[in-house]
Formats: sequence, structure tokens, C-alpha cells
Amino acid sequence: MGAFHRMVQELAAEVPSSFMEYLRVDKDHFSNLVSLVLPLIKKEDTCMREAIFPADRVALTLHFLATGESFHSLAFQFRISRHAISYNVDETCAAITEVLGKEFMQVPQSKEQWLRVSEKFYERWNFPNCLGAIDGKHIVMLQPGKSGSHRNYKGSDSVVLLAIVGPNYEFLYVDVGANCRMSDGGIWNRCNFKESLVSTANPLNIPEPTPLPSRCKPVPYVIVGDDAFGLTEYLMKPFPKAQLTNDENRIYNYRYLISSFIN
Repeated sequence: MGAFHRMVQELAAEVPSSFMEYLRVDKDHFSNLVSLVLPLIKKEDTCMREAIFPADRVALTLHFLATGESFHSLAFQFRISRHAISYNVDETCAAITEVLGKEFMQVPQSKEQWLRVSEKFYERWNFPNCLGAIDGKHIVMLQPGKSGSHRNYKGSDSVVLLAIVGPNYEFLYVDVGANCRMSDGGIWNRCNFKESLVSTANPLNIPEPTPLPSRCKPVPYVIVGDDAFGLTEYLMKPFPKAQLTNDENRIYNYRYLISSFIN
């Protein structure tokens, strides 16, 4: 029996905070996730061996995603071979994406949906006319054979996940797989979302410019990002620190950084 049946079950019964730290979800959310992916990952026992329990597969995958531990280390914890861990993580990630992707990774399809996103940004983060916060994240990996260089500036092999998130930390758009040598701004300039955002046909159904609170002049809806991105009418960034005035720092940059740091 692996770590889930021994240590993790003990943590769930005795120390809920440790369960959360180990798997990054609480016991109820974990049980719900297992029930959702169960039809997609459940295997039948054979005359050769017993199948790995679905709960073990989900626990293994979540702990791997949360910590990035090597398959070698996980094999000792879960008493599962490294080969089995490899395909279990792939299959379980695919199942989680299938059952949760439409709810938690969906680009708004209408002006009304975008307006609701903007309203929540203003209500929660005090930043009006905002449709999302964008940033990139290096995902550490083992370099595939004969794949060229994936070494980033930190000295590890990785690919880049570029994401736009909403006011409640939900993913609105994800672009993953870019070479880690590319900057966030470079990936943004080549991604499909930007092409749709700047298109005159407006395939994303972005709302028309609207006045800011207590103002009359219409201004565009924007995405907020850090200094890695270029300043445009649809993507805002903080005032540079050099020669920053008090109002620029205390008013605009404060609100801006609070809203953009949610990612």
C-alpha cells in the first residue's frame, strides 16, 4: 500500500492542514475530484496484477504537480513503478482537463460575459475596465531527447505557461509549451489571443470603450501585465519606477499591482 492509504489518510483524519499542504486541496475537494475523474481513470484488475486505485492516481498526480518531485522519489512514496507513474500522471491530467476544463479554463464568449469579468475586477480589486491579468510561469521539466535546448535563465529546463486570469483567480486563457528562452512579451506577441484581441473583426466580442467611474470620456477595456509586456491601448503596465511621482505610485501603481498580482 502506498502513501495515500497510509500517510495521506492519516493526515485527512488528524491534521487537515497537512493534507492541504501535501495535495494543495482539502479532503472534500479531493474526494469530489476523484469522483469526477473516476469513470475516466478507473482500471480493472487482471490476473497479473491489481489495478492502481483511482484515489491513489489522483493523489499521486496532485502531489507531483504541487511539488515537482522526481518519479524516482514518488515511486518510493506511493510504491508504484516509475513507468507506471509516468503514464498515470499523463492519463490523470488529461482526465482532470476533460472534466474541469470547460468550467475553469474558458474564454468569455460574449460582451455580457466580459462585462461581468470587468465588474468583478472593479468590485474586488478596485480597478475599472479590466478584463484580465496576464503573466508567464516557467514549468520545470525533464528535457525530451533530441528536442534542442530548453534551458532557462535559472539554469533548469522548462516550458512557459502564459495565462490570463480573472478576478477570482480563474483561468480565462492559457498558452503552454513555448520555449523558455522566449520572454513573456515575445510569447504574447505570437499567441492566438492577442491576434484575436487586435483584430478589427473583434472575434472575442470585447465590449466597446466605456467611461471610467465618475468620468465622461470612453476608454478601452484592458488586460494588466508587468514590465515584460509592451504598453498598448489594450494592455496596461505600471509606471516605471524612475522619476515616479507620488500620485502615480500611491494611486495608479498601487491599484494596478494589486489587480495584476492576483495571477
